[in-house]
Amino acid sequence: MLSPIVEAIGLLAIGLGIATGAFGWGHAWAFLLVAYGLAFIASLWAMVLDARTDPERIRGSDVLRRLRAMLLEQFGYRQLTVYWRLRG
Repeated sequence: MLSPIVEAIGLLAIGLGIATGAFGWGHAWAFLLVAYGLAFIASLWAMVLDARTDPERIRGSDVLRRLRAMLLEQFGYRQLTVYWRLRG
């Protein structure tokens, strides 16, 4: 329930940190890589669990399509969902 608030504060803090010079782009990229990398790993783990519970439902082409969607979700769509969840 608090995740959109925490994520929005984190994104604002990164923007303000860069704008004020409190930290550089290297630190911002490292933080974003860790944060969105962990989100990707959580999605990947969910896909693995889904495949283990119903192995006949997932084909090879589905795995590649899901991996591509998980990667693309982290850039743009995730930030939109934060906005939508904050409005909700």
